[in-house]
Amino acid sequence: MVRSGLDLDTSIANSLITMYGKCGKTDDARLVFDGLLHRDVISWNSMLAGYEQNKQIDFCFNLPREMQLSGFKPDNHSLTIIASAASSSNPAKPTYKRLCREIHCYALRRGATESCYTGNAIIAMYANNNRLQDAEKIFKRMCIKDSYTWNAMMDGYSTNGFFNESMTLFIDMHKQGLQSDHLAFSSQSVRDWRPSK
Repeated sequence: MVRSGLDLDTSIANSLITMYGKCGKTDDARLVFDGLLHRDVISWNSMLAGYEQNKQIDFCFNLPREMQLSGFKPDNHSLTIIASAASSSNPAKPTYKRLCREIHCYALRRGATESCYTGNAIIAMYANNNRLQDAEKIFKRMCIKDSYTWNAMMDGYSTNGFFNESMTLFIDMHKQGLQSDHLAFSSQSVRDWRPSK
């Protein structure tokens, strides 16, 4: 469709980009994206999501710069996708460490960390990149926490070997009347937990 020079309807093109991304065909998704005469934020987010779903982390990190040069600003959904990509990135790479900070700063400027959806992704991003103190700061500052917020923080503690902290959070969560995700609160957390003296 793009090769024939047809001006695709933006919503149809966005659906195609999403479909190709879910099928693992990001080159085809990019072909549709590049052929779009009238992109919207959904177009950019669909392309971002395709890269993130297929673990094409560098492409996912470069696209927001392209987005801004084209006159579009990443929204909360964009930030959530980028933070999710950073969660699965290589924490040893200095560029990824810097990027985590950039994502967080941009989210703070937009007030996006107040959104559970984006805040949860940033907590997971920091926790998965061995930056628990930063994850804790976000967690403590979030006025509204859902079960995903608690699970992201518990999972961060467990993954990094802080099983007592994970168990304490698990107990606090249940005191708040929320249910934990049994996958996040792993059997390893229970096995390695030692009561505080």
